[in-house]
Amino acid sequence: DDVTRVRGVRKLVADGMRLKCSFAGDVLQQGLDEGRAALKNANWASLLFSTTPVTGAFAKWQVILMFLFISFAMLWVVFGPSGQLYALWNRNIVVASHFRLSVWQLRD
Repeated sequence: DDVTRVRGVRKLVADGMRLKCSFAGDVLQQGLDEGRAALKNANWASLLFSTTPVTGAFAKWQVILMFLFISFAMLWVVFGPSGQLYALWNRNIVVASHFRLSVWQLRD
């Protein structure tokens, strides 16, 4: 029983290696590359009404460029010379010209 099982496993491995060697190149990577190329060449409406619109949109260079711009702008807002962290590190000083005080409740 064990000998038959070992022979079966050996046959499975041999068949798998034979199949792997019979295909030229990396079949799985080629399939992924074809999917990426299809998303890059697809119409915007097709991407947005697909089952994975966010994944499809990130295949477009315009969306990637927009998110890069937004991320650099947010980094500038937080870490820039007049950013939020700069104000916190310098004794919590906030640069502003006007402040508004709203009284929500009066004491007795």
